[in-house]
Amino acid sequence: MSIYTEIQKPVRRSSPWTPERRAAFNANPYRHTPERIAKLKDRKHTPEELAKMKAAWTPEARAAVGERMTGNTYSVGGKGRPKGSENKNQYPFTEAVINRLKVGGYMAYKGRFRPNNPSKYSGDPTNIVYRSGIELRFMSYLDSNPGIVSWSSEETIVPYFDPATSKWRRYFPDFLVVVKQGTSTLTQLIEVKPASQCVPPKGTLHQDGRKNRRLLKEQLTYITNQAKFEAATQYALDRNWKFKIVTDKDILGLK
Repeated sequence: MSIYTEIQKPVRRSSPWTPERRAAFNANPYRHTPERIAKLKDRKHTPEELAKMKAAWTPEARAAVGERMTGNTYSVGGKGRPKGSENKNQYPFTEAVINRLKVGGYMAYKGRFRPNNPSKYSGDPTNIVYRSGIELRFMSYLDSNPGIVSWSSEETIVPYFDPATSKWRRYFPDFLVVVKQGTSTLTQLIEVKPASQCVPPKGTLHQDGRKNRRLLKEQLTYITNQAKFEAATQYALDRNWKFKIVTDKDILGLK
């Protein structure tokens, strides 16, 4: 048998755009042709249509939509509209939405914090970064509370052994805070975490006993966090400090 084989040419399949299918596509009344796009741009609601939409916008409908606006795609600041929306009118928030916006909406966003009392910050006050809404709320509390002598954010390095990866790593606690205690002071290492991440994760297994990926990831994160907290506790004890975990529920009660 020869080592050379004949290379077969690929079979060219017929185009799925048969004349019948193309004709049906062109005849679709909902296809966005240039003429239809121009017609939609020039279209305006009649007074009857506007009155009908206004009548449908009942308090119950506003509350139902407001409950759905607690997701991560909506901006913070009172407008309640998606980012980039051309509608700039104030949105009627429900009580549930307002309570969540009090701590930044629990949304995963970050930015730079500008303190009103930069002299209290131990570090560069122009480079304070918050990584969540609850961190932003806690920074405002530290900056404005007269009982706080000084504070810093992610300025302390704690080495720890990560059992999830079997490697030594560096842990940066969220805050180092000096608090007034009568005539003396108390130094605290503080980590800000959602309450849901401070308890062992719960989940179900697949029918064949395999762990689902999300549960496995949560378990590894929990193991790593516990190693961080143990190292930070010992680090604080060696310096006569105190390590403390502050949750979103604690921050909600701050004034």
